[in-house]
Amino acid sequence: MQKSRRDFLRLSGSALVFLMGGEYFFGDAVGAETRRAFAHSSLKTLLDGLPDFDGVVLIDPFQTDSYADDFGHYVSLRPLGVLQPRNTSDIQKLAGFCFEHQIPLTMRGTGGAAYGQTQVAQGFVIDSSTLKTARWASNSMVELDPGLIWKEVLDFTIQHQRIPPVMPDTIVTSVGGKASVGGIGETSYCWGSIADQVAELEIVLADGQVTRCSRTSQSDLFLAALGGMGQVGLITKVVMDTRAVPPQVYSRQFRYDGKQVKQYLQDLEIIMAAETEGAIGGHLVRNPAPDNATFSYVLDVTHWLNEEPSWLTQISAPQSGPTKTWSFFEYANRNTKGWYKAVENGSVLNPHPYLSFYLPASEAEKFALLLQEKPEANFGANRLMLSPLKRSAFLPNMFQLPLSESIIHFRIYRIVTTGRRSPEHEQMIRHNLDSLVPAILAAGGTVYLPFSPLLTKAQLDQQFSTTARADFTLAKQKYDPRGILTVNAGLF
Repeated sequence: MQKSRRDFLRLSGSALVFLMGGEYFFGDAVGAETRRAFAHSSLKTLLDGLPDFDGVVLIDPFQTDSYADDFGHYVSLRPLGVLQPRNTSDIQKLAGFCFEHQIPLTMRGTGGAAYGQTQVAQGFVIDSSTLKTARWASNSMVELDPGLIWKEVLDFTIQHQRIPPVMPDTIVTSVGGKASVGGIGETSYCWGSIADQVAELEIVLADGQVTRCSRTSQSDLFLAALGGMGQVGLITKVVMDTRAVPPQVYSRQFRYDGKQVKQYLQDLEIIMAAETEGAIGGHLVRNPAPDNATFSYVLDVTHWLNEEPSWLTQISAPQSGPTKTWSFFEYANRNTKGWYKAVENGSVLNPHPYLSFYLPASEAEKFALLLQEKPEANFGANRLMLSPLKRSAFLPNMFQLPLSESIIHFRIYRIVTTGRRSPEHEQMIRHNLDSLVPAILAAGGTVYLPFSPLLTKAQLDQQFSTTARADFTLAKQKYDPRGILTVNAGLF
């Protein structure tokens, strides 16, 4: 009798089995019985049809379980297998195979989503982390593989005294991932998203074809891919602009009482209007014990055009502490050491039911007070980000923002310390899903898709403008007609 995939997984346990060059390899712990079971399994029948890859296909649950997880540690969907490609050709081959057999396919870098968006059950995952080449396409344009993390990009460009205009706050996420979700950093108020810096993409389509696209060539594909959550293709090259590195940068901090939300928001507007290059990061932080039921606002401003900017005399809060002068490289790496420490001590394994969203500035004060006053709104959050954005800094793409020019970016940093799917974890998830997301959309806001629970169809209609939704749907039908790509993103 033919054994099922479930039978094989039960038998193989944590044994190492992988496919390379069309040949199966087993670890020393794999016994004869398990090998015989695998030889007669339906999984092997499927895998026998795979093309030969230059890279490796992982099929052992000990290896693939890590791909049934992400930064949120809430959703767990185990794939059939994981391709660690050596080149774009490997990705083309797997896409063509999955298209022919209508098998779900997704691509991921560091697994930074929080709600299972890049996981796939009974399908294949492409691990982009094995693709890490960077080269200069011109004096200012850099061509990047999707598996590079932003620290590696910075290490490469800084050698030529160039930097990406926008980088994530923690630079250990992947290039392909941020291009696919849009990507926000503290310089976004003046330069837009990471996706806005992209000039050209190489994309492997669902059927395995590879193509290049830009705003002037296959623009429908280009715009749907940037911020499109992997719905229209697999990004294999990103060509993006860089800027000259500032010789040095200056960082100042300002502190506000939690009741001074109006002054805080007004000061954000003043700085954003006056500072044409720099970084603005604002946070609502819980005060230390014994007063940890109250909050303060901490505003960090890093600037590099003028050592003494004009807005210093215009804002309401005095400076807290001395000005810090450092290199841009040091500033960009400000959170890197903390991230590696979190990896070392295992705290990154705590579930992170984050919620990231954007509101018209006119709605920001009401939401800021709600976050302070409602215990369920700030439950599990050690800090809450409130930073300014200008809609005009963002070029048209699938990255959805409210219609107002002045926008406040909120991010609720919830962390679960009581274990995965504990009552506290479930409570945080339910409040995000049942209370906050509907309130955000009703206020004319939008959510940042990788850090938001999956939306209902009615909520998707609120998230996207009618035109954007129609264009996105047409691109999906054209470039992924069988609907196999990134099926758990919840957009189609």
